Amino acid sequence: MEAPLPPRDPDRADGRDDARAKGLDDDARTPSPLAVSVLALLAEAPATQAALREQLTSRRQDRLVAWDAGALDEAVAEVRGHGWATGATALELTDAGHDALIAWTAAALAAHDPERPAFDLALLTAPAVSPDIARAALTRRLAALDAATGELTTRIRTAARRGLSEAYGLQADYRRALLIAEFRWLSRLLERMDSGELSWTAGEAPTTTPEGA
Repeated sequence: MEAPLPPRDPDRADGRDDARAKGLDDDARTPSPLAVSVLALLAEAPATQAALREQLTSRRQDRLVAWDAGALDEAVAEVRGHGWATGATALELTDAGHDALIAWTAAALAAHDPERPAFDLALLTAPAVSPDIARAALTRRLAALDAATGELTTRIRTAARRGLSEAYGLQADYRRALLIAEFRWLSRLLERMDSGELSWTAGEAPTTTPEGA
């Protein structure tokens, strides 16, 4: 029989920065990345901590979120402490937890923030939100990508007008190429959503581990 989940310890720290030690990001009500992963798994089905560990490992979530046993303890304490999940042994997502997952996913899908990339994780949690919420968030992201691409184009042209070597603009050109590629991919995704070509059922749990996840 599995031991009960660890109680919440708000004073626990392990030498990481204060936000990580508390299991939180900038806002006390914003889930940490690992807590988001936990909430997404619980949105599929209730799970013990051992089952969460197994799922995180099998889905290679370490590619997106750095975690270990101690970090998982903190994430579990976080979701329980905020009332996002309940249960002494098996955790079950609460309505508040579902709302937190949807809010985080919608914000991360919409945001273009090179300093704090969260889009990959948001794409994994996207099935938890409705198609309408996802479409609105992705449309905002598309606009942000367009604006960022325009800014980089201006930088490149300004450097050229000043007579600087093209080598000085390689970083901007590289970033612009990535943004253009994402813009095209996202535009196609939104077209598929609008046409109904892309199937989307909010809250549907996968029957198998997604390829490459």
